[in-house]
Amino acid sequence: MTRRTAKQRQQILLWILSLLIVLSMVFSFVASLTWSRQRQPPEQEPQVTVVIPTWTPTPQPTDEPQAVTPAPPKAQPPEPTPES
Repeated sequence: MTRRTAKQRQQILLWILSLLIVLSMVFSFVASLTWSRQRQPPEQEPQVTVVIPTWTPTPQPTDEPQAVTPAPPKAQPPEPTPES
């Protein structure tokens, strides 16, 4: 019977660790699927809207869109320079 080298022992431990991680992930996935099916959605209570008084007026809708920035000024032709 031959002795295992350190590299072989390390390889075996790596395989065992990898297998444990994969099994843990698979069991977690299966458990999450079964728990999500068992849970029922909670009853939705009607949401109460509370209006908080502020100094800012409530925005009102407009009929046509308004520009956020003003239009750029129109270019003026340069004034003629006096000829000598």
